[in-house]
Amino acid sequence: MFYLYINTKSCVNLVGRKSPESNFATLDEETGIVISRRADRHFDEEGPILCAALDGMKLPSFPEYEVRVRYATEHRCGVVVKGPRLSCNISGTDPLKDKRLLLQAEALDDTDEARHTAAAVNELSSMRGAGRCILLHVCAIIKVPSFENKHGLWPCMVAPTKIIAGLGLSLDIDILEAPGATGDYQTLLTSKATVIARALSAPLMPSPNVFVPGEDEHKPGRPDGYDFGFLHIKAIDDAGHDKASILKVKALEAADRAIGQLAKLLLQVESTGKFHYFLCVTGDHSTPVEYGDHSFEPVPFSMCRLRDFVGAVGGESIIMETSLDPFPLPAVKAGENLGETENAEKERSSKQLKAFSGDSVCELSEIAAARGCLGRFPGGQMMVEFSSHFEVIMVDKDSLEPSILKTQSSLLNLTELPMQQPTQKFYDFCIPNLYPLIAIMLSKLKGGEQCLGSFVLKTRPRHLRLSNGGRVRARASLNADLKAVGIPHQWYNLVADLSVKPPPPLHPKTFEPVKPEDLSPLFPDELIKQEASTDKFIDIPEEVLDIYSLWRPTPLIRAKRLEKLLNTPARIYYKYEGVSPAGSHKPNTAVPQAFYNAQQGIKNVVTETGAGQWGCSLAFACSLFGLDCEVWQVRASYDQKPYRRLMMETWGAKVHPSPSSITETGRKILQMDPSSPGSLGIAISEAVEVAAANADTKYCLGSVLNHVLLHQTVIGEECIKQMEAIGETPDVIIGCTGGGSNFAGLSFPFIREKLNGKINPVIKAVEPAACPSLTKGVYAYDYGDTAGMTPLMKMHTLGHDFIPDPIHSGGLRYHGMAPLISHVYELGFMEAMAIPQIECFQGAIQFARSEGLIPAPEPTHAIAATIREALHCKETGEAKVILMAMCGHGHFDLKSYEKFLQGEMVDLSFDEERIRASLAKVPQVTRK
Repeated sequence: MFYLYINTKSCVNLVGRKSPESNFATLDEETGIVISRRADRHFDEEGPILCAALDGMKLPSFPEYEVRVRYATEHRCGVVVKGPRLSCNISGTDPLKDKRLLLQAEALDDTDEARHTAAAVNELSSMRGAGRCILLHVCAIIKVPSFENKHGLWPCMVAPTKIIAGLGLSLDIDILEAPGATGDYQTLLTSKATVIARALSAPLMPSPNVFVPGEDEHKPGRPDGYDFGFLHIKAIDDAGHDKASILKVKALEAADRAIGQLAKLLLQVESTGKFHYFLCVTGDHSTPVEYGDHSFEPVPFSMCRLRDFVGAVGGESIIMETSLDPFPLPAVKAGENLGETENAEKERSSKQLKAFSGDSVCELSEIAAARGCLGRFPGGQMMVEFSSHFEVIMVDKDSLEPSILKTQSSLLNLTELPMQQPTQKFYDFCIPNLYPLIAIMLSKLKGGEQCLGSFVLKTRPRHLRLSNGGRVRARASLNADLKAVGIPHQWYNLVADLSVKPPPPLHPKTFEPVKPEDLSPLFPDELIKQEASTDKFIDIPEEVLDIYSLWRPTPLIRAKRLEKLLNTPARIYYKYEGVSPAGSHKPNTAVPQAFYNAQQGIKNVVTETGAGQWGCSLAFACSLFGLDCEVWQVRASYDQKPYRRLMMETWGAKVHPSPSSITETGRKILQMDPSSPGSLGIAISEAVEVAAANADTKYCLGSVLNHVLLHQTVIGEECIKQMEAIGETPDVIIGCTGGGSNFAGLSFPFIREKLNGKINPVIKAVEPAACPSLTKGVYAYDYGDTAGMTPLMKMHTLGHDFIPDPIHSGGLRYHGMAPLISHVYELGFMEAMAIPQIECFQGAIQFARSEGLIPAPEPTHAIAATIREALHCKETGEAKVILMAMCGHGHFDLKSYEKFLQGEMVDLSFDEERIRASLAKVPQVTRK
């Protein structure tokens, strides 16, 4: 059972309301011991339900009081008691540590109000309901002067954590909107940095929007900009509490990237000569992973000029050539007045340069900061420390030598000082920096720790070390923001957002809609549910997420060298799925399919594969869950790509060329054409035949069906957050299509955003000219396999017995298109085009020789279409943002490249006569 307690921090947890901070906790009812003060950080489903049950509860002894409970975030909520004779002068009942007795609230002064309030709180603590509600502190209205009035600076902050945002509102600090900023592990720190940089760059850049409590419409920020920016980072502290060392490392690295993004954007603005920036990085307390709580150890504190920070990480060229783009800064006219005269700016700059003589500390760490010139000082004295140094900078004191700055601090122990009121703590940690100084706090604001001071000239975060001739070494070598987003915890189902639902699959014999029991011989129950689901989101099992973490999130990379090669103003990005163990996007669905089969007790699975990526992926997934895997591989690819067959066999799969002599379907095809190159339709028929005939065997499919497309949406969900983090919105989205799973995986989440009116990209599917189901096929019910064993699906088809020519993009040699993609195409939400393979490989060579990655033959179609679009932008001068799906690498497809490089590749276009003959065999299905 979950319980609710409120600690004595008396903070604003519900933005826009004066309310105590509250936690969901677990309590031993018999002993009264608090087992865990934080019930669960992932409480976003249970929390709102429990709050709704607690909201409006009545106190029998205090009927005049109204109790309101609102969910906030993670394990937190806000509780408000409204009524007469209330006082905030009561003690807390929070034991502050796990496995301690819950305390009783007591009056802290000799007033009837305090005694009355304590009695009400204790009665509320003892009540039964959906859970127990233990109120520990009734929050008074926070009455403090505004930040601007106290410090003379216009402040802004990015703090999605409600308690921090609420404190900011109490001080009249503008809360900026930052896309993707969530306040948890999934938060996009680079997005926060970009928003802060925009706010501090106005009027050169439009000021971001500001959150307004209680209003649906958010107002624009100050048009002439802000003087003080506060960027709050919570994930590092969360990881410490959760004892999650890997998450803490990732959070620290994400903070590094955010600081780098901030420095890059502000450096661009500072180069106009109109502004000078200063950077401050610190934390408010230490939360060691081994301890899992606040340890009250000293934390590092560091500040420097932006220019000196840039110099410390390798100079302006290193900062500016990272893959995180600067925003488009308008030109500044000479002498333009942006709020400060040129003489005043020079005078101020001169004094700043004189004051910042600094010390030799070159990284932000406890050990390094301990050698700094500020020494050790308490957090409560941080305001005094800043004031003493800024007075030297802002006031003309020629007689004061800069070297004196190195000896002004002394060792002070904060734990020996009396505790201060919460609002005063917040003020002490709101750093009153120069115009404008950026404060980056690495954890939640709270008093009780001391700072190791470092007043430095050259400061850089410890992870941004220099190596290899001055280049920045980062965790993500392909792109600076690869790990800034987490793995999505839910798959997205586009069907839920379509006003016109797709036609249902039909039974191949009765032509009636397929029932779940019709599919049970082929698929496990959970996949059947997902196939027909209309739920918008479906939770990803923890077991699947754990395996996803081997390679996800996958990188979003800007193809700058390709842009340069094409001399295009377009900005090209590609979402690269080739980092998976199998080298493609296919494990995104192979892993959950293997998991659900193993969960149901299935021992054997069968499947088909074209180029081999799907077969490799399923073999890999089956090896993790102890399943036997049997694969029918299209013979054209079986012969062309022997190494993928070896990969499948290495992971324990048994591989047959298709058509084979093992199945009735294969024998019929070989009897008609002994040299048949096979097709995906034939391979599907063989695998389905085996699955249908054996009760202990299920069939797995690598594309086409709804549940497969569903699993692939992790690609697009990640990509949306990555694009938001770098401040980009795609104008064009391009992906190759065969069955359509990779294309759907990237595009469907973006189509959702398009349907919601947030973006309006052109979405293009690119298919082989030799197998053009979207552009040349008919939209009709047809079988998914050659033998007609599967349900009939409404899709764009070339006819189920159409056998495409043996093009090198084996994964695209399928006679039909995924029914859901076909439906979306019919609704007009996307476009389609077909490109011959020689043009595709020409584009692949350009891509490989500029970007360094050798793509699989399948995504070369997307590359060719992207190059066409980029060259069109060159002609029109449009600076479009092009997003491309790169579904896998081509390391095992080099024979295809050999054919192209030796001039032996030919364009295999479709045969109109063959297609007409095949389409004539499409079943004639009439439905009302």
